[in-house]
Amino acid sequence: MIFSRPVPVMVLLLAILAILGGCADQRRHLALEVALGAHLTGAWIPAGSTRLMSFSRIERPGGDLTVYIEGDGFAYATRDQISPDPTPRTPLVLRLVAQDPVDNVAYLARPCMYGDPEHPLPGCQNAQRWTTGRFSEAVVSAMDHGLDVLKGNAQAAHLHLIGFSGGGAIAALLAARRTDVASLRTLAGNLDHVAFTRFHHVTPLTDSLNPVQIAPQLAHLPQIHFIGADDPIIPAQVIAHFVTALGDGHCVQVVTVPGVTHDDGWAAVWPRLSTRQPHCDGAH
Repeated sequence: MIFSRPVPVMVLLLAILAILGGCADQRRHLALEVALGAHLTGAWIPAGSTRLMSFSRIERPGGDLTVYIEGDGFAYATRDQISPDPTPRTPLVLRLVAQDPVDNVAYLARPCMYGDPEHPLPGCQNAQRWTTGRFSEAVVSAMDHGLDVLKGNAQAAHLHLIGFSGGGAIAALLAARRTDVASLRTLAGNLDHVAFTRFHHVTPLTDSLNPVQIAPQLAHLPQIHFIGADDPIIPAQVIAHFVTALGDGHCVQVVTVPGVTHDDGWAAVWPRLSTRQPHCDGAH
């Protein structure tokens, strides 16, 4: 489904609500408000037994495409209770997308987000996709397909991936299996889920791939990993494990951002941080 800017706002809102399956709770309304304000086009991307919600703004077809990958969302209602709907409670990542001035930008949600939990797709009847298997081969393959579709729509030659929290893990795993990723940036990225679950004394992500294991494949990819100085969720050691596993560190930067927690503060600093482009230092 393609939306053009001249479409009246209310008509556009109703159209997007329709593609979201009519389940327009507060979380979805918040996301839609951000997307509308940023002139982002919404579309579902079929991905096997599930589908992925995407928003994009393509102003220069054929140019590079920057893709933001959503975090884990509302995976757990409490520490021990699984949420029936992983849709993010706040549209933080969409707000970052809305602030990005690049010509071609897209947002890619994770499987089972923005759907109707009362009538789930076959692939969303098992909460494994947003709990222990949130970084599983099935999930990463679905996201890989989503990138293919977004890239094709933008006629892009190269991708720049930006992942928040668990989306950082997905972004790293995708970068390791693709040849068209020109750079990687993560914000509060869960780049070693074994270290993460041990730190929090929570259930291991036994059905998930671990980015730290593929880190050496990304040693020569320009990348920046941003850490919130006041983040209680992703400790600096999680990022440190990944950076150590890279081996050759001439293409990696780690930036600690003062005054930022896991979910709060990123939107305020992102206009400044987003101008920092990953690069490799020296000749190797």
